Amino acid sequence: ERALHAGVPQRRLSFSPDGRTLASSSYERHTAELWDVVTGRRLNEQEGHLDTVATLRFVEDGRIVSVDNGGRVVDWRLGGAARSATLPPGKGYR
Repeated sequence: ERALHAGVPQRRLSFSPDGRTLASSSYERHTAELWDVVTGRRLNEQEGHLDTVATLRFVEDGRIVSVDNGGRVVDWRLGGAARSATLPPGKGYR
């Protein structure tokens, strides 16, 4: 059993397709993080959100897409640069 940021509630969790990496976001931080499932080591922290990360998930090619409550979308990959965009108000996301 391992704790991610002991004492900090996690909002969303998503496992990579191979099950080796866990993506997480917390209620208190405007970041998404990647973790090695076996070692518990943090691999990456993605900044760039302006609000609490509402959802995140791995997509087919190994990228992670995260969206904050303000509609900002960050498209990123482990060890790579992030691209971000903001959805127009009222458009929503899933």
